[in-house]
Formats: sequence, structure tokens, C-alpha cells
Amino acid sequence: MRGCQIKLVLASHNAAKLREVKAVLAACHVRLSSELCGSYKPPEEDRECYAGNSLLKAKALWRHGAAELSSYGILADDSGIEVDVLGGAPGVRSARYAGNQATADQNIAHLLRQLQNPGDVGDLGDLNDMNNMNGMNGMDDHPPPTTSISGRNFAELNQGRMCCVMTYIPPNQDHRLTEPRYIQVSGRIDGWISPHPQINPVDPDMVISGYSDEAQNDADAQRYFGYDPIFIPHLSSQVLDALVKGLGLQLGRVVRSSQLHQLLAGRTYGQWPHGWKNMTSHRFFALNKLKDMLKDANSCAASECSVLSDHYDDSDHY
Repeated sequence: MRGCQIKLVLASHNAAKLREVKAVLAACHVRLSSELCGSYKPPEEDRECYAGNSLLKAKALWRHGAAELSSYGILADDSGIEVDVLGGAPGVRSARYAGNQATADQNIAHLLRQLQNPGDVGDLGDLNDMNNMNGMNGMDDHPPPTTSISGRNFAELNQGRMCCVMTYIPPNQDHRLTEPRYIQVSGRIDGWISPHPQINPVDPDMVISGYSDEAQNDADAQRYFGYDPIFIPHLSSQVLDALVKGLGLQLGRVVRSSQLHQLLAGRTYGQWPHGWKNMTSHRFFALNKLKDMLKDANSCAASECSVLSDHYDDSDHY
């Protein structure tokens, strides 16, 4: 890969999403941009699963930038939050749960209202089958911790998860083709839904001596977005291992999972120190699968890549 930088364009105008994806791919010799989307208008997300919407967005940008983006790989994602008691909703409708022009705060407020009276959500039909990827049913193999939040035991909170499917279209494909070749990868993280938003940041110096979360005093730093203020990640062994590895590389010293559990148990993503979510999120677990493929298959000749398919792994359980 020396001398061959991987150039990617993210099919999104969401600055927060771009920052998160950039952070995950930082060590992968990737130049990621969304500016080249230009006048690209995201298509209507009318598919009934993340994989369908993710592919829809990637193909739309591939066709839109046929000439200008021929040497760029295209990356698109569709993601959402799912709540068991709501039959998997909001799911693919997460970004539009309170309406097509709804803000993140409005979507959160709408979700919390639905959780007050889950029986009044209406006819969910096949939402559970539509939005959930196979093998994502609960956390029976990971019993909830004893930590409580707002006086409630975790067993009383609603279980949910954040899910993501990423679509990658390699560069240098013949745009005379009807359809591009692509690969899809998925990721998820289980957790619980906080009964109200929590964004007051924890102090990592409590357990990691000398660590300073600079974003706490930076009014322009965006530590969270979307449903982060109400999503409490389950600190499974996979999640803690990923965080231990990421922080170890960042700090150049060993960080113990017990320290991290002590600091983060019961905290929403909105309370996590700046950048830590990017080491454990649903997008992280999806993009982590893509990293090696980018390094191996994109060595200046991605059009020769033989690992592409239209299938994704839907068996992740974090």
C-alpha cells in the first residue's frame, strides 16, 4: 500500500457522520471526503432494511459522479436504533422518526414518548422483521449489570441496539455497466434506552490518570449526535476489548477493562469522553471488517478485487 492512498467519498452530507467514519479509518491510509458529493442529492430511503438503503445511497452517488469520482471508492451507510418493546422501531426510520425534517432532539423526544405508552405505537406490522438483522434478538448471553441509572435497575430499562450496514463500491469501475460491484458489511452494539437524555460528560481522569478530555471545554466540539444521549451501550467483552486496544494505541500505555467498566457502566454515549464512541460503535464494528479488505483489495487496482459480493454478515452480536 505504500505510495497508494485509498481515496473514498462518503455518500452523505452529515458532518458528524463524516467525522466518525474518518476517526475509525484514520489508521488505514485513507483520504475520506464528503465534499466531492457536490450537488449529490441523497435518494429517498424507501427500502425496508439497512442493506437496501445503504446500497441505494452508494449507487446513487456512483451514478451521479460517474466521471469525477471514477478514481474514488464510494462508501455509504444506513443505520438506526432499534428498541425491542417497540418491535424494532424506529429502525430504518430512525432519522425520520418524528418527521422527515425532524432534528435529533425531536426524534429522541418522540421515541421517549412512545416508550411511555408502547402499546399505543399502533400497528407495527412486520417492523421487527424489516428492521432487525438476523441473530439480533436480545442479550440473553450478556446479563445486565447491577449498575442503576436514575434509581432504576438495568433490568427495568428497555433493551435496544444500534445497527449499521456499510456499502463499499471500489473505484475504477466501468460506468457503462448497469450495476457496480460492491461489498456490504454490518455492525451492531447492544444496550439499553435511558429514560431521559444524559449528556453530562464523565471525567476519564477518574480512572486513567492524566487523561484529559479536551472536548469538555471546547464549545465547538461535538461529542455526540443522533440518539447518543439516550443510548447506554452494553459493555460486553468485545466492546471493552475494542476500547482497551484503541485507548492503548492512543495513549501508548496499558488501560485495563475494569477501569473502563467502572467509568462507563450506566453511561450513555452522550456522556462518553470525546472520540471513545468511535472505538466501539456500530459503525466501528462494520468498518473494522472493511479495513483489511481496503488494504488488500484496493492496492491501486480495486477493479481487480475478487472479494466483492452483494451479501453482508448479519450474525454480529456485540
